[in-house]
Amino acid sequence: MSLKAGVKYRILVEFCNVRAPADGDEDETVMDSNPGVRLGGAEVIDPDVKMAQAVEIAKKADVVLAIVGLNADWETEGYDRKTLALPGRTDELIEKVLAVNPNTVVVTQSVSAVEMRFLAPIESASCLR
Repeated sequence: MSLKAGVKYRILVEFCNVRAPADGDEDETVMDSNPGVRLGGAEVIDPDVKMAQAVEIAKKADVVLAIVGLNADWETEGYDRKTLALPGRTDELIEKVLAVNPNTVVVTQSVSAVEMRFLAPIESASCLR
């Protein structure tokens, strides 16, 4: 939901936590799944502009440390991802950075396996020998 800066919004959060079945009816039990509410905000950015900025910075750097992966938005207990790909345009970012700076170290941080499509073009790299 997009909100405007400086505008007040009313938000209603309703929560029910029942640990035992109502009247012995197991179907009406609400699971105690450690629920919560998270509100946050992020600056609206143009991803193409940020991608171009990252590539320009990488061109000028002696070494690039690209730290990518998955956080709790992508990995959580009881949720299966439909793909092993890194989210969004992560692969594109790494490929573009590698193209302008071969002295790039990619660090993946995730609990589960991830595809690393960007490895194919650098098969002769010393890390793969």
